Amino acid sequence: MDHVGEKVTIEGPVASTKWASSSKGAPTFLNIGRPYPDPDRLTVLIWEEYRTRFPTPPEEMYAGRVIRVTGVVSVYKGVAEIEVKRPDQIEIIK
Repeated sequence: MDHVGEKVTIEGPVASTKWASSSKGAPTFLNIGRPYPDPDRLTVLIWEEYRTRFPTPPEEMYAGRVIRVTGVVSVYKGVAEIEVKRPDQIEIIK
């Protein structure tokens, strides 16, 4: 995977979203480019503790939109991921 450990800005369509409210940490997933479970997707991860920083639930606010996200790239189970803690890390393009 390219850019692991680097801070990057990536733009693309949100292909699928999910708030895993009953999972540990109640994560929200925004899948960029391709929907889950496609391994070629980029997953934007927002942990429950940061959800309240968003004016609208992230899985609703960004669904079907084109976004630009900035953060550090990591890999989880072979999929590129960016963890977001603040709304200003995500910009709605359209």
